[in-house]
Amino acid sequence: MRKGDERFEVPEATLPSAEDASRASNTRPLGAGRSPERLEGLGLALGIGLLMLVDVVIVVVLMRGSGHVALVVPLVLVIPLAFVWLLMRLLWRPLIRRFPAQPVAPNATRRSFQSARLGLLGGFNNCLVIESDADHVHLRLMLPFGWMAPGTASIPRAKLDALARHRFFGDHLVGQIDGLRVFLPAWVGRAAGAERSLDGTTVAPGRGRGEDLRR
Repeated sequence: MRKGDERFEVPEATLPSAEDASRASNTRPLGAGRSPERLEGLGLALGIGLLMLVDVVIVVVLMRGSGHVALVVPLVLVIPLAFVWLLMRLLWRPLIRRFPAQPVAPNATRRSFQSARLGLLGGFNNCLVIESDADHVHLRLMLPFGWMAPGTASIPRAKLDALARHRFFGDHLVGQIDGLRVFLPAWVGRAAGAERSLDGTTVAPGRGRGEDLRR
């Protein structure tokens, strides 16, 4: 047999049948392939929609009783906005006091529409701008939420040492920082420019102990 005619055969035992493949697809764990941030974001959207529906019903009932139907539209808009404004400030202001804003390095890695959980009730889904540099992880709210609760929370990179990496339903850093429960996207574990790993050591780009965070 000539060299160009060589063939490589795979044992049949390693090739799953069509029936096995179908069974495997039907037994996939519930929720596999779904991002928890997307599920939480959907829940937040449904919650806001339900709030607005209840708001409309209450306002309509009150206005029909008083006869001032013309005030329905302003109240329908003002009441949810006031509620969201108060909620955002109550959740965000303690964070920016705990982690005061620090200057962002010019070479910081920046991503929008990010999700994080800071504290028991501080779940921010797809509404954050996160910037990661050699010394801090900076978080701020995207507009229009940024108008309601302005300010930046800058978490010192050294405090990320207390977090563990979890890859269930995505890739995240989970743990506690100064007693605060934290849930961050795993990509913030690598610093821009300095390429500092989670344990504080500095490594060459693409090598060393920080390499697993780039996969």
